[in-house]
Parts: sequence; C-alpha cells; structure tokens
Amino acid sequence: MSIVDLITLTLKISILLTLFGFALQVSVHDVTSLFHHPARLLRAIFAMNVVMPVLAVLLALQLNLRPEIEFIIVAFALSPMPPFLPRTQVKAGGDTALVAGLLTASSLCAVVVIPVAMLLIEALLSRPPVVPVGRVAVVVLTSVLGPLLTGLAMHHLGPQLAVRLVKPVTALGMLLLAASGLAIAAGSFRAMISMTGDGTVVAIAAMVATGLVVGTILGGPKADDRTVLALATAARHPGVALAVTSANFADQKTLLNATLLYLIVSVLMTTPFALWRGRRHAAEKPTPLTRKAT
Repeated sequence: MSIVDLITLTLKISILLTLFGFALQVSVHDVTSLFHHPARLLRAIFAMNVVMPVLAVLLALQLNLRPEIEFIIVAFALSPMPPFLPRTQVKAGGDTALVAGLLTASSLCAVVVIPVAMLLIEALLSRPPVVPVGRVAVVVLTSVLGPLLTGLAMHHLGPQLAVRLVKPVTALGMLLLAASGLAIAAGSFRAMISMTGDGTVVAIAAMVATGLVVGTILGGPKADDRTVLALATAARHPGVALAVTSANFADQKTLLNATLLYLIVSVLMTTPFALWRGRRHAAEKPTPLTRKAT
C-alpha cells in the first residue's frame, strides 16, 4: 500500500468514525423526524436540490471555466450533505433530530435527484453526461447510511455502551480527519494554487456563499433551523461529487484537486459562520434566572 492509498484510507475511516460517533446519539425518531414535517422537508429539498443546482448551472454558463471544473461545481450542488457536517451543525445550535433527518433525507434524495438533474441539464452540456447511479448509491450507502444505521442500531440495542463510545469514537475520527486532510492538502497544494488564477476559487466561493444565504432564507422561522439548512446547503459530500465527475472526465488528478479545493474553500467559509451562529445560540439560550423571571 502506497502512502497516498494509506492517507486516502485514513480519510475514509475518519469520516466513518465521525458520523458513527454522531449516530450513536440519535434515535429512529430523529432520523425519520424530517419526513413527519413535509413543509420543512420540501424547503430543504428545494434549497439543496433545486435552487443550488440551477444557480450552479447559471454560474458555469457565465464563467469561462474548464469543462471539468464547471461539471464539478454542478456535481457539488447536486450532492447530499457531507457525513462530517452533523457535529458542526449541532455545535452551531442545530437540533440533533433535524440534523439527522436532513442527513438521511438529502442522502436518499441524491440517488434519485442526481440522475434526473443530469438528464435535465444535458442540453446545456457539450455531450450527454454519464450518470453513475450505482457508484453514487455505493458512496451514499458506505459513507452515510451505513455508519448512520450502525450507530442508530447500537444506540437502540445498547444505549449505555453507545453513550460511553461517543467521545472516544468522535475524538479519534476528528483526529484522523485533521491528519489525513492536512496530508492530502499538502500533497496537492501546488496543483490547487494553480487553480486560483482561472476563476475556479471565485466560482467555488460564490457557490458556498450562495448556499449559506439560500439555506438561511429557506430554513424556516427558527434561527437554529436556518443555521442547519444554511450549512447543509453550502457544504456538500465531496465523495458523491467526485463519483459523478470522474465518470465523465479522464483527468482524474485535476478532478481530485478541484474536489479538494472545493472542500477546503467550503470549510474555510462555513466554519466562521458556524462559530458565529454557535455563539449567538449560546447567548440566546435561556438561563435558569431568565426562566425563573418568565
């Protein structure tokens, strides 16, 4: 096994552990909660799977980017919520049930939405796209639904053990995620820097910023719910986006570097927003004295 393979494997394991640690804290009711609130569900689907893909296509048509970069921007806009995002959403004040429900709903929708959307935008592309439905389903199953359902089962069958495992599993996942992410970024640093002058970074930043705005507007009346949808709309699953684009272009190295660049820009832009919303949530949270006064 090469160093690159080892780093990639470590990254995959870290993502699985991070989501598994979150799933140990949720119930069946949490995972299915969004399906019991049709208005919430429809707003989320509209924001993530309608508004963002349309804006991505319009942006791709306006900017003079390489075809593979245009394609990956659209692919990200179609991808579900990433499996490492729930912890950030909860720390930013989001409700655990909403986060779990949105992760499940967006993942299931992606398997259907991506093929349909690709057929709809076929007329805007120079050639018909290849839609790897099987690969998308495998990525969603192994990186999202698998660890989510495993953690959910353990939470149900052994709640005491699940509680004890949350901290060590999450800590190990975050440690491996940081280490592998830094290693991959360092190895691809020069290639990613070369993309900063051709409009790629501007396009990615525009999409992430737009996602934060769209999610905030469509997130509903509660501020914390808007935070959850804003982060989910702005940050998307890199594995799904890469699976879609790699089936359509031969230059796998460029696609990987563009995917990493999108992920880095997304993290750099969504983290300050999440920290700000977390501070606002903590400041607005009722204290024992304010509860007694009311």
